[in-house]
Amino acid sequence: MFIRSKKLEITNTGCNQYIIKLEPLEYGFGHTLVIMFRRIFLSLLSGYAITHVRISGVVNEYSGSPGLKEDIVDILSNIKKIRFTLVGCTDLNLTIKKEGVTHIVAGDFISSNITIFNPEQLILTITDAITVTLDVKISKGYG
Repeated sequence: MFIRSKKLEITNTGCNQYIIKLEPLEYGFGHTLVIMFRRIFLSLLSGYAITHVRISGVVNEYSGSPGLKEDIVDILSNIKKIRFTLVGCTDLNLTIKKEGVTHIVAGDFISSNITIFNPEQLILTITDAITVTLDVKISKGYG
């Protein structure tokens, strides 16, 4: 016979945290509920991500660019490692323009609306005397 839950208690602990108690439960049924709630709550979380990247002189992610040490796929992978938060806006366009033999790091993105938590994150290395323009768009999304 299936055990029916008789007690449901939801407690607000502050800071957007809740404790949900449901008892008694059939053996293993608690795991099923927790997995379901985890998927629902994670899909409702909002966050920011870099959604568009444009590098001067690059046609697509599989083409190379003379004067850059990294492949385009490696550059995109480095961009994904940037950790940041935005304040006061939903979308933000940022541009970095550098020339000569140098590095472009996450801390080179300068805006009053963004806080970068790992500013030393390497994005790309310029190995020749060329000018590189890096444009990114940051958008808000869910999931």
